Amino acid sequence: MAKERILMYASKQWSLNAYDYQIQKDQSPFEIVASPDLLGENTVHQAKGFKVVSIFVNDKLSAKTAEALANFGVGMVVLRCAGFDNVDVEACTQYGITVTRVPAYSPHAVAEFAIALLLGVNRKIHRASSKMLHGDFSLDGLVGWDLHGKTAGIIGTGQTGAIVANILHAFGMRVLCNDIYKNASLLLIPNLTYVDSLDEMLPQCDVVSLHCPLNAHTLRMVDAEFIHKCKRGFTLLNVARGGLVDSEALLKGLREGQVGAAGMDVYENETEIFFHDRREAGIHDDNLGRLLLLPQVLITPHQAFLTRDALGTIVETSLESIRQYLSGKRLHEVQHSLNKAPK
Repeated sequence: MAKERILMYASKQWSLNAYDYQIQKDQSPFEIVASPDLLGENTVHQAKGFKVVSIFVNDKLSAKTAEALANFGVGMVVLRCAGFDNVDVEACTQYGITVTRVPAYSPHAVAEFAIALLLGVNRKIHRASSKMLHGDFSLDGLVGWDLHGKTAGIIGTGQTGAIVANILHAFGMRVLCNDIYKNASLLLIPNLTYVDSLDEMLPQCDVVSLHCPLNAHTLRMVDAEFIHKCKRGFTLLNVARGGLVDSEALLKGLREGQVGAAGMDVYENETEIFFHDRREAGIHDDNLGRLLLLPQVLITPHQAFLTRDALGTIVETSLESIRQYLSGKRLHEVQHSLNKAPK
């Protein structure tokens, strides 16, 4: 049986290994063709001759790129992630391209990482490790604070946000939640309350954790006004999308002490930086460079999802979507499709 070739944009060895393992395990008739490049208008030509392409969080699938994919004969785009703010789904549907995602590969992986960032930046674990590597075993600059008895604000209570809320509640924190849709699993938990207004929530919170999607309404929601409303010295956590935070406003808040600390696994201009080795090329983003130098900031390279469990779910889910497409299902008929059914 001839193997179906799948072009994987933004490929990395850890991702290729996970797909190769599952394909061999299932004896699936697929062959992954790796491209280290991001999908975009300048790289879309690589998709010529493929029916299926796979993309990740920083690829850009615009209307123009969708048209080019369709002209090259591509009928399916498989996202190896949950977020799809980088994809013009409407244009893909117009050109008959099926678009699928992995909606819940491991909310526990991301939630647990958010807690790791909070503990790391609060208890100065990254600073302690760096000091010891340089022979400094003193405790200067390593004072943190107890989470127990403090107040955390969770913005977005989908699966990941709800898990973070539960973990922080287990630490003995008072938890305030804000979301258009209330998560039923949280409603009966004592000392955990939904607050309708951020104006009411933010001044009370020692920790603010972001778990909402990136869209026109949430783009740079953490701006100077948002930060001004927060409790002085609060800790900001972001494991959702980099574009939720205005980095200029964050830097100003950190310099002035309004923001006490920040733990982030994402950055608003991460596309050409994260997932790449920049040791020789350097970092040409001044705001990121400044943030990385601040002792009260802990930034990681979009790795919150990166567990064996999550990778396994991503691979299994995306391969099953491809099987359904190749069996004849199209657009909204395929599992986890982003294409809307016709009215």
